[in-house]
Amino acid sequence: MFDDTYYDVITETLTGEESNYQGVRFRGRYPWWQEVFITEKIWRSIYYKRPFLVIGNKHTLKVLQELGFKTFNNILFDESYDEIDDWQIRTYSVLEQNRNIINTHSLPKLEAIINSPQMAEILEYNYNKINKIADIYRQSR
Repeated sequence: MFDDTYYDVITETLTGEESNYQGVRFRGRYPWWQEVFITEKIWRSIYYKRPFLVIGNKHTLKVLQELGFKTFNNILFDESYDEIDDWQIRTYSVLEQNRNIINTHSLPKLEAIINSPQMAEILEYNYNKINKIADIYRQSR
């Protein structure tokens, strides 16, 4: 599947819909609760050096950037969706990004962007970053 696609559209575990489980609201109730929760879905794309769009909570990309990762704004995607408050509008915005790429990029153009030096630099940087984090974790155990 990865050989036949150019980027991932990730649906994270949390998308910003009311954060609750069995009717219990977590936001503000539990001090450990995080509205942006990054899972293996994003880490997998980073590890396998794949650009991605994220259907997730508001500021998922911002948190990744704060952790030191680079994202793909203005290379292939318009990442302004990460700032949208309403989870449904944010989701539709990500899907619209995907539709725009399909409708406006020929396969050769998309392949050129994916294989560009700028994209390769970001993918390699993120790959090295995630491996450094894994090394630090392994050494601390």
